[in-house]
Amino acid sequence: MTRREGPPLADLLNRMVATPADFLREIPLNPKLGDFNILALINDLFLHIDGTPLKAHETGIFIFKKQAVAAYRNHMRLAAFTAWLLFEPLGHQPGLFRQHLIEWLSKGLAELGHWVTPEQVRLESDRREEFVRLCLRALGLRPAGESIHQAEDRLSTLDSAERARTVEKARLAEQRAREIREAMARKRAQEAAATYGRE
Repeated sequence: MTRREGPPLADLLNRMVATPADFLREIPLNPKLGDFNILALINDLFLHIDGTPLKAHETGIFIFKKQAVAAYRNHMRLAAFTAWLLFEPLGHQPGLFRQHLIEWLSKGLAELGHWVTPEQVRLESDRREEFVRLCLRALGLRPAGESIHQAEDRLSTLDSAERARTVEKARLAEQRAREIREAMARKRAQEAAATYGRE
């Protein structure tokens, strides 16, 4: 994907710090209950940026089904947080971000929600920058004034989800190596016992 120049990083970081509490609150499992409707918020984001509302087939990702409650709520809170973050800086650019934005709000934030909460993203400086950079990359953008290489290099140093996956892979590889060593030791012990028994 071509990485066009997006908004300045500092503007997005400042906007993130200024996120109103309403965009960080718990999300009701039923969007028709309570005074906060995630579907309406995301629809407003698409109307503002793309000029068209969410289509019926795009709304499903924002409706609670039978997934884990905590995972759904964190995903939707990240979606609300993202709507605040991107609403003004992206402006009105019909057709430019729609598909990328749907992908980011559905799949990207669902995965990221396993590693971070909106509070962590907002309060921890490295997580703030990482989140902004991930948002921009998901939309095919890079921070204003940075080359593609600079943007990717900086993101790779901040990517906590990738670090967590790498640590988990290393842990599993070490566990597997330990299991193999233990199995080989048992086999040697059995062979030694069998040899000793024949003598």
